[in-house]
Parts: sequence; C-alpha cells; structure tokens
Amino acid sequence: MVVFMVSEKQRSKKKWLSIVAKGEFNNAKLGESLVASPQQLMNKYLKINLMTLTNDPKKQGITVQFAVKQVDGTTGIAELVGYQMNSSHIRRLIRKAIKRIDDSFVLKTKDNVSYAVKPLLIARHKTTQSVATTIRKRVRDLLTKSFQNMKSDEIFMHVITNKLQMDVKNDVRKVYPLAISEIRMLKRLN
Repeated sequence: MVVFMVSEKQRSKKKWLSIVAKGEFNNAKLGESLVASPQQLMNKYLKINLMTLTNDPKKQGITVQFAVKQVDGTTGIAELVGYQMNSSHIRRLIRKAIKRIDDSFVLKTKDNVSYAVKPLLIARHKTTQSVATTIRKRVRDLLTKSFQNMKSDEIFMHVITNKLQMDVKNDVRKVYPLAISEIRMLKRLN
C-alpha cells in the first residue's frame, strides 16, 4: 500500500482575486487570478487590448502590459509597464511606394526610469537614405528631450493619447512630411 503525503501548498484553498489598474485608468478591473494567497499576485503580468480599457475602437491594434506591484487586501494593483502595436496592425499601415523608418533606443525620464522605445515612422513617399537618417536623428533628439522633461507616470499617458506622436510628426514635418508617426513599442525596463 502506497501512501502519498499531501504538502501544505496542495492543501491550501485557492480563490479568485481581482486585479485592478492603477489610477490612470480609474481603477478599471483588468481581470482575476486563481491564487492561494494575495501575496502570490505580486509580479504577475497581464496583457490586455487597449480598446477594452479606453472604449476606443481606434486602439484595437494596441496591446498594453500590466504588472502587479501592490496588494491591497485581496486586490492586486497593477502598473502599466508596456505598450506595443500588433504586427497585423503595422502591416495594414504599410503601403507600396512609401518609406518605412524604424529605430530603437533606450531613454531615461526625469525620475531616472529607463524605457526601451521603438518609433515607427512612415514617410508620404519614397525617400533617400540620407533623409531617413536625418529623420531618425531628429526623432531621437526630440524624444530624448521629451522624456527628460516628464516623469515615468506621464510617459504612457502621453503615448496612449497620441500627444507624443503628434509632437514628433509636427517637428519632423520641417524635414520631410510623414504620413504616420507612431510608437511601435514602449517598455519600462527594470
């Protein structure tokens, strides 16, 4: 006869605990997680379509990532840590006879938090490589200045409301007209 010992972890009763977003989204409920204790919610990651949070159909091609950073009683409070455009959405933006300009770099905010940034710029027509390089340099300088003047809480809200993208588009217009100026990926680095 074989007797199996049941560990304390297996014996504990699991329950569904809710996870809500931090203040930017008015404490919107993001979902639930099945855990044995509220402390197990810490550092759980959730990926959610931005359209469900903002009720804006134009944002359905964007996914945001949350991480639970606090536990308040039986509720996990999640913080926004990532923003990314879906690849299918990017494919729809690209057309023939235009120039796609990509870049990738790391920037620091006013409160010394690092972010990985990948802008996506689409010119109205085919451009030369020298014009594309000038646009990349100008965008990198503009975003560096913008990030240095903002705190980490403000960064994601500026990107979600398209304020940062419009500033880039208006500034680069002096070099070459852009059809689309987007932030393809924005991720908070630990």
